[in-house]
Amino acid sequence: MTTSRWVQVSPEEFLEARNQSTRLGFLTPCEPLDLKEHLLMVSRDRRVGFAISPQGDLQSVFNNGGPRGADADAVREAVALGARTCDIYDGFLRGFYGRFGFVEVSRVPFDPTLAPATWDYTTYGTPDVVFMRRD
Repeated sequence: MTTSRWVQVSPEEFLEARNQSTRLGFLTPCEPLDLKEHLLMVSRDRRVGFAISPQGDLQSVFNNGGPRGADADAVREAVALGARTCDIYDGFLRGFYGRFGFVEVSRVPFDPTLAPATWDYTTYGTPDVVFMRRD
């Protein structure tokens, strides 16, 4: 699937682009097999992208040096392609996804046993995990 800016890629290509992020702790940890059934989209320059699970869950939105606002473009495209839910760490991201019609439906406290190995407690603390849905 291709639109003017976005190209569908394989799990390996997606992870190669996504894993350039300086904020991997905010992105869903996964291996190529985990993404086999996902819709995986990246910008033509491979700096911006997103994944949508078969259930419509938006995951791993990234902007690795793409144009300012390209992450917002990615969310708009994901919504157009069927993204209906997302789960994020509380803070900036809750407001960011709220701009696109996602609303909080539940939350759970941060669980250090499930935190990414690279989680920076000094910078990011222990924010709740917020589950959001777009109606």
